[in-house]
Amino acid sequence: MKQKEILVIICLVLCLLVPGVYANTVSITPANVQHPIGETQSFTVILDSAPGGLSGFNITLAVQNPAVAQIIGVSFNTTWASMPINSSVPASSIWCKAVDLVGDSGTVNITLVTILVRADSIGTTAITINPERVEDRIGGRYSPSVVPATLTCINVTNRPYNIGVFRPSSHMFYLKNGTTTTAISWGASTDLPVTGDWNGDGRTDVGVFRNATHTFYLKNGTTTTAISWGASTDLPVTGDWNGDGRTDVGVFRSSTHTFYLKNGTTTTSINWGVSTDLPVTGDWNGDSRTDVGVYRPSAHTFYLKNGTTTAINWGVSTDTPVTGDWNGDGRTEVGVFRNSTHTFYLKNGTTTTAISWGISTDIPVTGKW
Repeated sequence: MKQKEILVIICLVLCLLVPGVYANTVSITPANVQHPIGETQSFTVILDSAPGGLSGFNITLAVQNPAVAQIIGVSFNTTWASMPINSSVPASSIWCKAVDLVGDSGTVNITLVTILVRADSIGTTAITINPERVEDRIGGRYSPSVVPATLTCINVTNRPYNIGVFRPSSHMFYLKNGTTTTAISWGASTDLPVTGDWNGDGRTDVGVFRNATHTFYLKNGTTTTAISWGASTDLPVTGDWNGDGRTDVGVFRSSTHTFYLKNGTTTTSINWGVSTDLPVTGDWNGDSRTDVGVYRPSAHTFYLKNGTTTAINWGVSTDTPVTGDWNGDGRTEVGVFRNSTHTFYLKNGTTTTAISWGISTDIPVTGKW
């Protein structure tokens, strides 16, 4: 072998031992996510390639806008990470260290660490990585490129409403959220379903109204609240009557076409519609207070009360009315559930959304699940 060729080979070997020669990347997943205020999101830091193995790392992770979010937890890969240590949390910036004593971390797609981030206020922030030391197993260091993540914190109250149904035969709620279905058993087969944000956390929970005892049974996690209100022949309604972020209960008395709305020890009575109307409620003007309305089956028309009257013709006479903020703009819109085809027809200005869900004997519900 010629001397020149030997020198080339030696140079290649030396190059392989030079720190940073590998084109690897440290990234955060998920890369771009929206999350409600007050809730947490996990982010995983991954080294995509380690041809020379991994002996250990020391990285710094930072939330660039600490007013938007904070790092509140750290967890390491229990398969291989020895002597894991990190700076204290909660914090907007933390360092994390660990070593791989026996080479169990592998050479591709190595999970270095997972952080738990809490969304604190509306806004967007980058979550960045500084790989101060990422060492291979042959005495060198990697100099990986980095791919940060983006977290957008949203007010959960600005999310659009979703649909669902209550199936009396099995007293089950089937709540639809995109491609996800949540099934909740609650109440009895003769109950009428209600929904609302009973605790003010921005998420809609379920409940029932038992006509026989004119009592609401409201479910919030493992907690049940029972509220006796109205009379056995009343129809239940719910809404945030005072704008405090919590949903209260009420009834519509068909015989006198009157709403009786309960807010703590205060009762508000509102005479509206006619005796054959069906009650509806919603925030028609976006002021964060729930107003009342009726749906008149004979004319398939909504009559919404908010100072003035808004009349909206929608659906057909055999439909069941529903209401919700379909586009997340803070205003409640109308819709109908057509039992014969178990289809929701949701009206948003000049736009109609049709969603098939449930079965023909179901009772429709809506909310922010």
